Amino acid sequence: MTQIDHLGYLTDDAVRLHPDRPALAQDDVVISYAELDERADRVAGWLAAAGVGRGDRVALLWANDIGYVEALLGVMRSGAVAVPLNSRQNDETLAYVLSDSGSQGILAGPGAAERGRALAAESPACCFVAEPGEPLTGSRLARLTDH
Repeated sequence: MTQIDHLGYLTDDAVRLHPDRPALAQDDVVISYAELDERADRVAGWLAAAGVGRGDRVALLWANDIGYVEALLGVMRSGAVAVPLNSRQNDETLAYVLSDSGSQGILAGPGAAERGRALAAESPACCFVAEPGEPLTGSRLARLTDH
């Protein structure tokens, strides 16, 4: 077993030993450990290029899907701290969590873009949003606001 620095690399052994085995499945989409590893690395690279650094807090406003796992692992791999948000909570509560956690950014998944923008506009956080229906990759993310 590989020693891991943090949970962003939790899948390293599976990638090394069984890269083609299914890591995640949702509806008719199945991605392998190698694909998950690549996608998480792309998220981490995009966040680093966007100026997210080690120890920064990045909130996740995302549905329970494959993209969430990519985003979560990518945030951790970038050295940032993931702050999962419960999308069932009201905006006032989410704004409090953003403020209390010191989140500098929000990764909002498909379907949560407008809400992510609204929350970012009311907090010191900036908002990053994945385009609906597309895999979460550096080239498919758009920085929506700069604070």
